[in-house]
Amino acid sequence: MSRKILKWLARTVAFSVAVLVAYLGLFYRWGHHAQIQSGLLGEERGFQVYLPASYDEKAGSHYPVIYSLDGEKTRHGQLMAANAHMLSALVGTPEVILVAIYTHGHRTRDFAPNRGAEAFTAFLESELMPHIDGRFRTSGQNVISGHSYGGLYALYAFAEHPGLFDAHFAYVPSVFHYEPILDQVGQRLKMETGSNTHLYLVSGAESQEKFWRGFDGVIARLTDNPNPGVSWKRAHAPLPHPLSMIPGQIMALRYLAAESSD
Repeated sequence: MSRKILKWLARTVAFSVAVLVAYLGLFYRWGHHAQIQSGLLGEERGFQVYLPASYDEKAGSHYPVIYSLDGEKTRHGQLMAANAHMLSALVGTPEVILVAIYTHGHRTRDFAPNRGAEAFTAFLESELMPHIDGRFRTSGQNVISGHSYGGLYALYAFAEHPGLFDAHFAYVPSVFHYEPILDQVGQRLKMETGSNTHLYLVSGAESQEKFWRGFDGVIARLTDNPNPGVSWKRAHAPLPHPLSMIPGQIMALRYLAAESSD
């Protein structure tokens, strides 16, 4: 793809972001900032919770929860909430609660399987998720969503903590940071967990071969080890690395809605 086309796509996406964030302000509640003291991590962790506009009106409704990594960035917080609402309003996908988790500068620690991913998972499972379930009307369906290093963590959660999340969104996962994850995914696919899970993978217009080597490696494991309890799909968003997750979110949310309705 030529540089001119990529620049045009980047400008188009930037304009779309501005429109969607404005749309969010009209139809979706702005995020409620909160924080909890994590005894497991030994630090205070912040996050924002985005509730559907109908949350108060539908007092008897319960909602799936999407836990979005790198939550301090607009495209992982406000924009993803806007995408979720847009799809709900236009094509009837289920409304969701979005929890955008801040990294506090620790993304390479928390998302790395060979560093702090295990402790971060314990924080999610034992502290943050019970906190959210205790304060909001959640349905029990939980999704993890991550881009790049966060996508690597989504694969780690899929491989090493089956059952914690019902679906995993991995946008351009940076597998090259920890290539043993490929074998871990392969081993996970050979397991019988007794529950169904979903994995949605998005590739972008990556110029570095190391991204494609890792992405194709994950696809190869999924193809070679079919598991009736694992539904997965791949998609391609021909945009530069920071932007590929924006259309990826829309595709992943539509995929999850379709799978959940079957």
